[in-house]
Amino acid sequence: MSTTRFTRLIDMPERTWRRWQAHARRAELTGEPTRGPWPMPVSERVEPTVVKHAEARPAWGHRKVWAMTRYDGLVVSQATVLRVMRRRGLLLEAAYQRERRQLAAARKAAFVVPPTAANQGVAAGLQRVRDTSAPEFAQPARTAAANAASGH
Repeated sequence: MSTTRFTRLIDMPERTWRRWQAHARRAELTGEPTRGPWPMPVSERVEPTVVKHAEARPAWGHRKVWAMTRYDGLVVSQATVLRVMRRRGLLLEAAYQRERRQLAAARKAAFVVPPTAANQGVAAGLQRVRDTSAPEFAQPARTAAANAASGH
């Protein structure tokens, strides 16, 4: 199939197809990638600050480092901070975060006595209020004079 027929079939100008082919051939001969690397002026500008905060607190994620970078007065997006940290190898893998959540849950559970039934904590409090036979709820004994005065 000729190039002209092929470009008509895929609805592309022939000049565009030939430019793509020339670019691919040039990349193949020189060993250069077909695209990029693109200039990253924002990343290069904020990288020292991001690295300073990330190395000071290795457990921090990109969002907290981003907030501290913004606090330092640099206007930067969260995605840029994430890219810088990923490129420098400063991000912790997801398994580390999962492990921290599990440890936090275990610490939290150590201070709480789990109920064995639904609404056990509320039910125990209500039972104490309903129990009028408890000494603090006992009615004082009425004397005969008090009964006569009230008409009972």
